[in-house]
Amino acid sequence: MFSRLLIIEKDPGTRRLFEAVARTKEWESDAVENGSQGLVLLQHAHYDAIVVDLMAPGASGPQILEYLEETAPDLLAAAIVVSASSETVLQKVRERFPTTTVMRKPFELPHVMETLDAIRRPHVRETDPFTTFVRKSVVAGARSGIVVETDGQNVSLLRTFGYDHDEFEGYFPASVDAPYPICAAIRQRTMVCFASMNNVAADYPNLAEPLQQLSTRSIAAVPLMDDDRVVGAAGWSFREPRTFHEEARAQLQRIAGIAAPLVAS
Repeated sequence: MFSRLLIIEKDPGTRRLFEAVARTKEWESDAVENGSQGLVLLQHAHYDAIVVDLMAPGASGPQILEYLEETAPDLLAAAIVVSASSETVLQKVRERFPTTTVMRKPFELPHVMETLDAIRRPHVRETDPFTTFVRKSVVAGARSGIVVETDGQNVSLLRTFGYDHDEFEGYFPASVDAPYPICAAIRQRTMVCFASMNNVAADYPNLAEPLQQLSTRSIAAVPLMDDDRVVGAAGWSFREPRTFHEEARAQLQRIAGIAAPLVAS
């Protein structure tokens, strides 16, 4: 089983470089551009090593390292901070987190490969399908997600990620006829998606303000099937407006399938 690497890097080129090196070194990798996405992943999944951009948006490199210091201190020794900042800035990071590797951009490919070899650790794996659902969702760009189940008349909340615990109070349990996109996906037995908040506001004015407060700019929901019966649904919110083209829809359908065992269990 491959070791697992989390890559938090705002620059697409650097992100792809680490993904390519990870494949070469037989690592499994999850790559995101935003530090907030990285924190969500760290809250739900186990990683054997982490690469983090010092100036990652959403949550910076030091914020990520501070989170590790509180929750998984052993992972600090398997963390790589990358940045184009001055040596003075990088030295402060080294002093604050002495077991963490700090690399200044630009760096040479052999150095990257050697560093990944040096921090490789025995892998740890989780078996909860919700963890895999979260990983695949966040890498696909989701800010947050939800899984619900239904008996055909009522809809109950099962699991969420990226939300505060009280953000669904008053919404669930709900009738399958409730004016929510995730309920519409269950009723219509098909994917429901909105590429922008203008579309959401037109069809679901009751949700426009709450979703905007959560920095949501687009949403999608997919029914979960057991043979020919709808047993639940998975839903996602995204930070940016997005076009749900055929490939994106197929990707969300696959991710929803990962969540199906949660309902079956």
